[in-house]
Amino acid sequence: MREEILFENRLRIWLPENFSPMPEPIVTRFYPFPERPQIVFSNADNTRFLTFSLLKKGFAGSEALPAAREIRKMVWSLYPSTPPVEAANFSLGKLACAGFSFQLPSENGFLFSMLYVASLGKRMLLGTFGCPTTDQDGKLLLRKLVADAEAVNWEDVT
Repeated sequence: MREEILFENRLRIWLPENFSPMPEPIVTRFYPFPERPQIVFSNADNTRFLTFSLLKKGFAGSEALPAAREIRKMVWSLYPSTPPVEAANFSLGKLACAGFSFQLPSENGFLFSMLYVASLGKRMLLGTFGCPTTDQDGKLLLRKLVADAEAVNWEDVT
């Protein structure tokens, strides 16, 4: 595993050696709209991915679960044939975090995806991780990578 520091030394994550920034043409294919994640890491064959965006929106830890529930409603309206799992609190280091999982159709079957929101320095951290639904090892690895992330250099972490 190797350490990555994101958002001007504000978030520390550990990535497997075979993870690197996803190539721009693939990011554009995964996220065709101009509003795409700020940071995207993937494994060598781009089948496992992690995304991170630190929004300018003010955000408190107590808002994580309500925000995840609202985002879940939007995802369900976009993909009604694959209803998301109910939003719940979960671990993202010591950050107040909530999220939900859902499936998306992909070129090779279905993609498992987990969307999460957290409060990082009183701002909204929005992210996802995913892999093919059949990749049980990938799901476990990605959950662990997110759970082990930690805030650094913030005096106002909530």
